[in-house]
Amino acid sequence: RFPKFTGGVPIEYNLFPKPSNLRIDSDNLVNESTFDVGYLQAASGKLMSSSNDTIDRASTWITCVPAQNLTFSILNTDSDSARRIFFYTKSKTFISYTEYANTIKSATIVVPANAYYCKVYAKKALTIRMKLEIGTVATAYNEHVPTATWALDYRPTRD
Repeated sequence: RFPKFTGGVPIEYNLFPKPSNLRIDSDNLVNESTFDVGYLQAASGKLMSSSNDTIDRASTWITCVPAQNLTFSILNTDSDSARRIFFYTKSKTFISYTEYANTIKSATIVVPANAYYCKVYAKKALTIRMKLEIGTVATAYNEHVPTATWALDYRPTRD
């Protein structure tokens, strides 16, 4: 259903495509070049400064689809590299997180029913090389490629 527009009145809409219509140009949803320094607090999902900013990294917002399967994997193992996926609502309110032991190289998780965003956190993230992808099969590591942007194409017509 198309929203009603009134001339001269600014409005904002968020479009969440159906999984069948979601277009992604990269299978790796984790953009390591935009990591924030710090860690995500387990109780609140908030980014916190770290006493060891040389190794703690958290992703920026990653769009996800409720009830969708995501597979998390890493390229390199490390005995001291915590890994977590945090989930948030449409309004970016923290819901929950899942933690993987440092011995786990890949795992599949179902996005919570009310989650539309996620973030990943990893200690030593830049050395273990993380990947988050849609589906249940972990594929070979590759860097993130920017995704296509969605734009609302509204062209008024006259009768």
